[in-house]
Amino acid sequence: MAEMSRRAAKTQETKEKIMAATDALLRSGGYESVTFRNLAEASEISFGSIQHHYGTKDNLLFVYGCDRFKRYVEEHKDDAMEISAPGNAAQAAFLTEIQRYLTLYAGFCEEVGKDFMLTSSENGRDIFREVLLEDTIRPALERAARNKGLRIRPGKLPMIEEDVIIICRSIVLMWSASGDQWNFSGDLCQVLTRVMRRFMYDMDDRDI
Repeated sequence: MAEMSRRAAKTQETKEKIMAATDALLRSGGYESVTFRNLAEASEISFGSIQHHYGTKDNLLFVYGCDRFKRYVEEHKDDAMEISAPGNAAQAAFLTEIQRYLTLYAGFCEEVGKDFMLTSSENGRDIFREVLLEDTIRPALERAARNKGLRIRPGKLPMIEEDVIIICRSIVLMWSASGDQWNFSGDLCQVLTRVMRRFMYDMDDRDI
């Protein structure tokens, strides 16, 4: 048992060194600077050990991004942008809650940069899904459905969860296409208000 504990502690220490080196390389040299060879030199962990723990660069960056997003949410959860949420009390409470998490996600995107966001969530993997969907979005959807805050057809909750992920990716893609002109306050507020209501409430244009 003691040997297993020592081994687990050693593995955790190794991963922390790799993540710290990843963070330093990203901040100083950007996405292209993160290679296993550079990480081995910066962390003093062998190339083989890094590959053993993470397999590929994409996987390593996904793990790094999830960890960093968790810390970002914890640090900024009290200062997320407030957005007016029209509708009945249950709808407004739900919309405000979800929008707060999406504004945190947008702030995180702005902090780490679009190149990182676009390349670290390949093959359908999404940092938002990994970090917040299970613990926050799904319970919020279930509460809103019980409180009749959502006008949705039975069985549609999983589709709505996917819609939330689509919104997250849309934030990154529209930002990327804007030539860095994306407004992370007013533009984001307008997009979230319109798109969220369409996705969540089965509304058409005349209802918005």
